[in-house]
Amino acid sequence: MGSLTKLFAFMLRFAREVRFARFLIAVAVIGGILAGVSSVGLVSIVGRVLSHRQQSDQVFWIFVALCVALPVCRFVSDLSLIGIAERSQFELRRVLFEQILGAPLRRLEQVGSARMLAIMTEDVGVIIGAMTTLPLLIMHLAIVLGCLIYITVLSWKIALITLGVIVVAVIGYQLPNARATVHFSRQREAWDVMFELFKGLTSGIKELKIHQARRQAFLVDRFEPAARRRMHYRVRGLVAFSAARAWGQITLFALFGVILFGIDGRFGDFTDEALAGSVVALLYIMTPFEVLLGALPQIAQAAAAVHKAEELESELKAEEFGITRQQLDEVTEENWQELRLEGVVYEYTLEDQDESFTLGPIDLTFQRGEVTFIIGGNGSGKTTLTKLLLGLYRPDAGVVRLDDQVIDLERLEAYRQLFSVVFSDFYLFEDLIGINSEGLDLQAQDYLEKLHLEKKVKIEDGRLSTVELSQGQRKRLALLHAYLEDRQVYLFDEWAADQDPVFKQIFYDKLLPELKSHGKTVIVVSHDDRYYEQGDRLIKLVDGKVLSVVKPGTAA
Repeated sequence: MGSLTKLFAFMLRFAREVRFARFLIAVAVIGGILAGVSSVGLVSIVGRVLSHRQQSDQVFWIFVALCVALPVCRFVSDLSLIGIAERSQFELRRVLFEQILGAPLRRLEQVGSARMLAIMTEDVGVIIGAMTTLPLLIMHLAIVLGCLIYITVLSWKIALITLGVIVVAVIGYQLPNARATVHFSRQREAWDVMFELFKGLTSGIKELKIHQARRQAFLVDRFEPAARRRMHYRVRGLVAFSAARAWGQITLFALFGVILFGIDGRFGDFTDEALAGSVVALLYIMTPFEVLLGALPQIAQAAAAVHKAEELESELKAEEFGITRQQLDEVTEENWQELRLEGVVYEYTLEDQDESFTLGPIDLTFQRGEVTFIIGGNGSGKTTLTKLLLGLYRPDAGVVRLDDQVIDLERLEAYRQLFSVVFSDFYLFEDLIGINSEGLDLQAQDYLEKLHLEKKVKIEDGRLSTVELSQGQRKRLALLHAYLEDRQVYLFDEWAADQDPVFKQIFYDKLLPELKSHGKTVIVVSHDDRYYEQGDRLIKLVDGKVLSVVKPGTAA
């Protein structure tokens, strides 16, 4: 019952954007109840006809009316709830998208993409699947309750015996039901591991194909144990629910035996109508009773999925604000002169280690219109520094300033609009999404020629004809996006690492000077020391500290 209540509460919450949502849910519930009542009415008429008590025209037309009312009420109930369920699905995914987009990057990195994907796909599907069965469950619950009321009208003694047997069935059901709920929760946790493996399979397919031992180990040592674990808990959960359902059937059959062979004469004399009607009613509720018991695994899985979704929502509560026009103008006004990091410190735990890494304290100034190279070995803190510069990480101590303006939480989103970035682990969008400028296709075509990609890629209605290119060419397309964004600060993280020698030279000797000549501030993370002379300053990091800030060509 708790799982069903949780599912209803969740549906009400996410259906709030639908007009007349509560009304439609009420219609769905009432429709299900009326469908159940119509079924009970049919049982009553069948019982009366079988006992030869009533076979009038009036009873016939009541029978016909109930035969029509039953499917109509069920259709209305289904129709009302289908829209609510689909809208709830839309709202849930929209909220999760919004919260992922608004959550701090470091928190998203800690949650992990596999867990977010599992919730957005598997959990949402399970929740909506359970929601769409609610009208059917309501109808069958109404049938069970209505038949019990009908039996009570026929004979309170038979009803009392029936109620006692049902209580015994429910008590006997609770133990396997509790175990099944635990198993389904563990099965859901195993899905997070499975999605991480799916991600590894799709992202690392080339590495797996080229290395037979790694491929075999990935299958045997990683995938199979995780898949077996999920299968193990799911099977145990389903077996527990099957045992509970079998127990319910046993108690019902025992009740039939009592009514048919052991009740008459021992607990009083009963009319043929009471005995026949009670047996017909009990036979009729067997299917609804089994449906209710059979739906419990789905409801329990949906409740576990709701818990996971709400847990993620709680973890990803957005801490970042939208942008007002005034904030955007304040931060991105053209006359700013310098970007400063003052006493900036950022600490985090290294992956798969208990040790922590501290960047800082960092005191740096980036002048408008200059080209700055950031250099340093692996693990020196370059990537962390760039994320702090971009506002993707928030400092544990110190501040970031644009001239004299502190970039606080309220200005953070507007501040990020200063930057165009090509990350070392960039993602390439297939269309020029979010870039709105007149003559966009023509501008893009000009840049494609500049990047020597005009023979590989075409632009039509802001969409790239293909992104299936070499890594170096894909990085050039990422640079195309950055050019078209036309922001004030450009940051390139190891952009030239995948370029051939010819285009590497074009990047450093032609493209960077062009950006500078247009007044752009350029920050380049690079190991290409032969091109450092193109920069105005060279910042060297070692173990999270700034070792030196010099002009290229001078002693470090």
